[in-house]
Amino acid sequence: MVRLSLLLRDRKEINATLIEEKNRLDFEDFSAAGIYSDTSKKKSSIDKWIFPSRSVTVIFLRSLISLCTATTILAQDSAPNEEIAMLKIPSHDSCSENGTRNSRKNHIAILEQQMQEVFTDTSLGDFGAKAASARPQIQSNRLFVKTDGFLWKAFIGGSDYAATDSTTNTAILSGNTKRADFRWRWGFRAELGYRLPHDHWDIAANYTWFHDKSDRTVAAPSGGTIAPLLYTPFILSAFSADASGSIRWHLHYQNFDLELRKDYFLSSHFSVSPFFGMRNTWLNQGYRVRYNNPNASIDNPRTIEILSKQDFWGIGPLVGLNTNWHITNQWWIFGSFISSLLASDYDIYSDQLNDLETENSVKANAKRMSPNVQGALGLGWHMNLNRQRNHIAVRLSYEAQYWWKQNLMIQYTNASPYRVARNGEDLGFHGFNLDMLFDF
Repeated sequence: MVRLSLLLRDRKEINATLIEEKNRLDFEDFSAAGIYSDTSKKKSSIDKWIFPSRSVTVIFLRSLISLCTATTILAQDSAPNEEIAMLKIPSHDSCSENGTRNSRKNHIAILEQQMQEVFTDTSLGDFGAKAASARPQIQSNRLFVKTDGFLWKAFIGGSDYAATDSTTNTAILSGNTKRADFRWRWGFRAELGYRLPHDHWDIAANYTWFHDKSDRTVAAPSGGTIAPLLYTPFILSAFSADASGSIRWHLHYQNFDLELRKDYFLSSHFSVSPFFGMRNTWLNQGYRVRYNNPNASIDNPRTIEILSKQDFWGIGPLVGLNTNWHITNQWWIFGSFISSLLASDYDIYSDQLNDLETENSVKANAKRMSPNVQGALGLGWHMNLNRQRNHIAVRLSYEAQYWWKQNLMIQYTNASPYRVARNGEDLGFHGFNLDMLFDF
């Protein structure tokens, strides 16, 4: 009985220690939940909960050891006593309390991890919600490539080269103008990029190549003649009813863009990708016009040929925005817009020849700021491959580009003395794109 009384006394001390520990944990739970208004107490209590002090830990372990020792001794005692049977209960309660405490710590760790996924500190020292990344959710090497085949057509202002006249009235011109008419041509665009680990940014470089040309001829209508719009002096009476004209215009476009962009969701079905970078463009064009006037008088040329060429190079900043409306988890509608302003250099040359052995040659180089815009609208589809290691996307879109004051080639405006003027006309492309993106 002396042995039992000692055990009961130890049991009371153990229960008191457990009750004190339980009250402390409950106080910390209420503090973490924001029930107590003292912020300093909340912080210290949470810190003690996650990282208990050494003294509390030692008291709890000593109590647990004493309790387990008492339980073992009582289990060996054969006397069926109701009080002895009750001594086994604290062993279960203490183990349960320890399990609850570990469960709380695990729960806090999970909550902290989830908060880190949706919470971010800003570079200004503030904090807020983190936007979900719209990158492909795959395990890749972060490299991606995109190839784009497109069918485009160019249009250029200032390409009128002749006008038909149904009469031979030299005082009044009445007819329709003829201009260079470009064809639909194929081009390509290639892109190589890398998905940076920092803040889900992507860096990409792309190259675009396109070549177009126009070949057109015009003949005088029955009972009429043609007016050579690019020839100076412009003398309608010098051209007879058998006159004809032709033009061949070529255009060669190359573009290199370097972009830094970030894809993220603004809502569950809408994502955006703002970007900025540098644009480097080469755009060369020129034409050859030939007028034939076989029945011209001796004072007028029978053959006239005009050669003009313009080489353009520009470099400058670009900004843009890609928008995506996700219809399903595989299909989406997208729209994009790009604008750039390039510091440009124009190398322009013009040469006018005729069979009377007269020649006019002019160089008219220029430096300008050249603005341009670019937009696209289309439909896309994508999916992950190879057990979420790769990603593929296919898009079909309509694209248009517009370049202000791109055609600065000169025209002769007066014969004596000779004077020239710049066209100052615009240039554009439009057509259909089919591209495919692949993440490694």
